[in-house]
Amino acid sequence: MTAEQLLRLTVLKHLEQFTYDDLLFHLNETPLYQSFCRIGIGGRISSRSAVADGIKAIKPETWEMVVKQLVQYAADKGVEKGREVRIDCTVTESNIHKPTDSELLYDCVRVITRELQRIEFRGYHDRTRSAKRRWNEIRNGRGRKKRRGRYEVLMRITGEVIGYARSAIEEILADTLECSSDTACRLSRYIGMAEGVESIISWLKRCFGLTRCMWKSHESFKSYVHSSIFAANLATIATLIT
Repeated sequence: MTAEQLLRLTVLKHLEQFTYDDLLFHLNETPLYQSFCRIGIGGRISSRSAVADGIKAIKPETWEMVVKQLVQYAADKGVEKGREVRIDCTVTESNIHKPTDSELLYDCVRVITRELQRIEFRGYHDRTRSAKRRWNEIRNGRGRKKRRGRYEVLMRITGEVIGYARSAIEEILADTLECSSDTACRLSRYIGMAEGVESIISWLKRCFGLTRCMWKSHESFKSYVHSSIFAANLATIATLIT
């Protein structure tokens, strides 16, 4: 397959949230997809493993170059200046316990609930046990469908607890809830942490149907991210131009 065909296959996979099996199935059955991927009538479609290996063989530096060219094209067309960058939260390992999205959500629920109990805020329900149960189910669960359902519940619980924290901040600012200035500052800091967790929730909701990157190695992960950005930018720019 040509480099252009592999690039178009990658874009199609991301935009339609296809697995490799789904990608090959729809490619065989849909003339529109064949045309987009520059596969002529009666053209030979490679096997699943060949497509997967070809897509993963594209280096992250190549994807980065393609993304820059796309942004430059948008700037030349006058539909985008390319001066602003949208940043999504990703998990980075450090010298603490290995972070996962589900555990960060649970930590947010646990820590904010602890502070609400400390200031004796009455307008909340303790959702720590529910969040921990969902976190354990995600950690030990098998199968994407089961994990997805647990993630949706955990995200809903986390959003609920963040709402409690914001209500507590409002009462503190309105002087209807007594607490020390240190506690108020600490709760405000946790609200900042909650905003970071909300970006994780946003990422999970938008990122390919809550699936995870299965490409091995750091280089492959960078290729996955760059190709996803390219697909998203391409869809946005196409909408603006048309």
